[in-house]
Amino acid sequence: MIDTVNASQQDKARFLRVFAFIGAVTSFFMSITSYLDGYTVLSTMLVVAVGVFVSPFIIKNRDHTIAILMLYTLYAIMCFLIVSGGNHGTGPLWLFIASPVTFFIRGLKRGAIDLIVLACVISTLFYYTDKLGYYSYPSHYFPTRVMLCFSILCILGAFYEYYRNKYSRELIAQLKINKKLARHDRFIKPTLCDGVYAKSLL
Repeated sequence: MIDTVNASQQDKARFLRVFAFIGAVTSFFMSITSYLDGYTVLSTMLVVAVGVFVSPFIIKNRDHTIAILMLYTLYAIMCFLIVSGGNHGTGPLWLFIASPVTFFIRGLKRGAIDLIVLACVISTLFYYTDKLGYYSYPSHYFPTRVMLCFSILCILGAFYEYYRNKYSRELIAQLKINKKLARHDRFIKPTLCDGVYAKSLL
């Protein structure tokens, strides 16, 4: 019988390391690109992010804590990209990866809360960035479109996570029933009636 709990934990640990690997490699190359383009602060933040993303391969048995640390590091980089505009104003486009990663790491309820808070922070930063003179986006249409797309992606991600959890719970419940029936059938000895009934099915 499948151990669904251990299988789920193994899948999460595997995904965490895949995400960490992709994040580390992407952050490393982006830090080099940013440094060559003159974005020193962004390059420094990405180097720090590389260290965070590499940590799951070095620190063992702390996957939950490291996952949350990686997620909030991602949030911090997103906020900085909004304020600074990123490399040639393309920073806000990285916001779209936050939704699926958040739901996988934090689950449906906590993930939804995190994304709502993030959306409020990002909207505020979009509003004040130009006023404070940090970065001037071409028009207000760009931040509006980004937030609209981000909101739709979060809603779709929430629905997917809800139904994924629902079907996972149903599958686990069915596996438990099957396991119980298998144990019960083991102790039932075949009788004459069972033999007659079996022949009638042939």
